Amino acid sequence: MSPADPDHRSLGAMTDIAVCMAAYNRRDRTLACLASLFAAELPDGARLTVYLLDDNSTDGTGEAVAGAYPQVKLLHGDGACYWAGGMRRAYGAALEGPHSHFVWLNDDVELSPDALAKLLRQSSQLRAQTGGEVIVVGAMMDPATGATTYSGLVSYSRIRPWKLKRRHPDPEQAVPCDTLNGNLVLIPRALALRLGNIAAQYTHAFGDIDYGYRARRAGASLWIAPGYAGSCAANVSRPRWKRAGLSMAQRFSMINSPLGVPVKDQLFYAFRHFGLAAPFVFVEPYVSVAAAHFWPERT
Repeated sequence: MSPADPDHRSLGAMTDIAVCMAAYNRRDRTLACLASLFAAELPDGARLTVYLLDDNSTDGTGEAVAGAYPQVKLLHGDGACYWAGGMRRAYGAALEGPHSHFVWLNDDVELSPDALAKLLRQSSQLRAQTGGEVIVVGAMMDPATGATTYSGLVSYSRIRPWKLKRRHPDPEQAVPCDTLNGNLVLIPRALALRLGNIAAQYTHAFGDIDYGYRARRAGASLWIAPGYAGSCAANVSRPRWKRAGLSMAQRFSMINSPLGVPVKDQLFYAFRHFGLAAPFVFVEPYVSVAAAHFWPERT
């Protein structure tokens, strides 16, 4: 068997996987995600350790996880962690352990049985083929429509290279991407230690995209594993700040909220990654807010 095609079973002897999750008030989804995780196929001898940050859920998520899965290392937030903050806590705890691989997993994902084994296999193959460190992303499909909801991301505009779109997975082979959605991501230990944690400057969004850009800058390549690794409905809606009937102050208050595009997060992201274009990247979402005041979306 060639080095580029390692035996699935042989990976287990060197595979100690830390799975990092953040949860808030999605008890049933979180439990379903964990059920799919613990049912997933693994190479012989592989170990799985789960670090889950419950951000002070009021629906009993933390208690339910502790009762159903006492092996999960449960961390507790104050209710203001959001995605980036919660994952930063979970990933930070995992980085202190002796794990060979780190997995980011959203708590609303339901994994396919072979998802982790496929990502591990692809990681080993791609590292042998490229001679460098790799991050492997598992693409997600909508459970109702089968459409791609989360995956790797690629730049699609030479004029505005910061504009990104999701890349669909190829059914047979891994495909490269520029950065990533953080729903299911496999990171090898050496690269994880070199890159460190999700940047502290991010509250909710940007942390995963920023991490992908940082990984490429550090010399790693990013790949989307073949096919879909699980299902996850798209957690998106039309921005509230573009709706009719709002004052300009209300619009800017909404976009500057943790679940919007906070000014401090956007400023750090733009100037960290886009050089001379950073001022244009920074102001773009706020220009769209001002425009929406005069041409709001109608429901």
